[in-house]
Amino acid sequence: MAIIALKNPADENATIRHAFNQLQIYEVDIPGLFSYNELLVISSGPEARAGTQGGAVKAF
Repeated sequence: MAIIALKNPADENATIRHAFNQLQIYEVDIPGLFSYNELLVISSGPEARAGTQGGAVKAF
């Protein structure tokens, strides 16, 4: 299963860091969502990265 956090590409303030932070909020608020997770995808619109749970944003 993959979990994807997309930020609005029209928002000039959208960043990869904001998408990563959103996943961190999901992990606290919905921990069961991450039980079978294999891949996390974060995107600010023009930029996208993939990583795994527990990794730092620079590891994506």
